[in-house]
Amino acid sequence: MNSIKQFNEILNSSEDNRFEIWRDYRKSITNFLLECLNNKRYDNLIILGAGNLDDININELAYFFEKITLSDIDLDSLEKAKNKYKSAMVKVEIEEAEYTGLKDNDDWNDFINNILKLTNESEIKEYFFRLEKEIGKHRFIQHTKYDVVIVTPIYTQLLLQQTLKNISMLESLNYPKHLLRCLETSALEIMPKVVEVFNNNVKMLIADEGCLFVLSDIFETKIDSDFYRKVNPIINNQIEMFSFYSDYVNKFGVGVGDYGINHFVETWTIKKSQWFEWPFNKDKSIFVRAAFFR
Repeated sequence: MNSIKQFNEILNSSEDNRFEIWRDYRKSITNFLLECLNNKRYDNLIILGAGNLDDININELAYFFEKITLSDIDLDSLEKAKNKYKSAMVKVEIEEAEYTGLKDNDDWNDFINNILKLTNESEIKEYFFRLEKEIGKHRFIQHTKYDVVIVTPIYTQLLLQQTLKNISMLESLNYPKHLLRCLETSALEIMPKVVEVFNNNVKMLIADEGCLFVLSDIFETKIDSDFYRKVNPIINNQIEMFSFYSDYVNKFGVGVGDYGINHFVETWTIKKSQWFEWPFNKDKSIFVRAAFFR
């Protein structure tokens, strides 16, 4: 069994030295947040998907808030994050939250065994239909409104990465190839619903005069790839980067990370947007789009 909680604990513990590796990225993201806050004081802030908080320096943000809430499904990582930022610690509280509604769902948590019992595409589609119904009912953190909400780059972590990992495992077990393709298609088709439910929950967290930051992982690439060599030189030129992104979307369509931001754009206005390179590890970089909504 590989639950959502277990999967995220593995993700959060995968790189012991990433606090140091991400130093420049953390500084750039934190500076972007501070610029958008424009030296105003706020009552409270919540960071969704905080994990170990290696990518945002809350010591720098603490001056502007009376209270900071760190939210994630992995409480151990939240405790580490809290202890990491000594200056902000007195203002920080942690809150466990799962964002998909499938934390205790037996269909999902025993994915491999459940899928192995399915013998045709109709059964697979019915399986994902049941998951989608459960996801649609989910609500999280309903008791508080926040002046500022920060969404970290977690859109692709909302089921998709875990599903693809499980599909790879099924492939190693010689699950039929045509059913593997159906699984991949069904996993992608369910993601808009996952994102919409998550974003609608986020909207309910924001106070009437509040604001929202969304950090979304748009491109993931190996650092020795041709794609990396195209994007890395222009990442600090926002005009060129947005032009490249626009051409890419016109050619290939939007991904899960794009959809996370675009869904907010339907009803909210982006006041500032910027691109960043996130040097995830020695082999891989992620290009992140940050959007500030008011």
